[in-house]
Amino acid sequence: MAHWIQFSYERNEYLVNLASIRFFARDSSQRISFWLPDSAMPVVLVPQDHPTAYRQVMEFIDRLPDANADCYWVNLVYDRRQYTINLKTIRAFSRSANGRLVFWLPDNGQDMVLHPELNAEAYHLVNDYITKCITGPGAIDPLMGN
Repeated sequence: MAHWIQFSYERNEYLVNLASIRFFARDSSQRISFWLPDSAMPVVLVPQDHPTAYRQVMEFIDRLPDANADCYWVNLVYDRRQYTINLKTIRAFSRSANGRLVFWLPDNGQDMVLHPELNAEAYHLVNDYITKCITGPGAIDPLMGN
């Protein structure tokens, strides 16, 4: 379901459907970052500069479902940031011999390297998703989004 917000950012006016954003990143300084769909352009909102847009994005993130037909949202802590990621938008996962999981965030290409001991909680969330995609009843096809 579409969730449009309008805001000014770097001298431009944006109208963005938050439901089309594939991931959000938050850090300890209260910045929210997201990438416009199919773009290498990040948007970074801080409450002091963009109070309304910041509040709207935070409310949207707080209301995200864990999973539905179109999305599989998870919250991961990685590299001192809180990521909210729709795993259904990830196009490739890699697992190394030592158990590390690697995937690349859509739109910005950042790699996320999760080790089962160093990033235990995030690792298990992603690994559970992969297991559901491959073996679960009514298996999810992450490449087809169903």
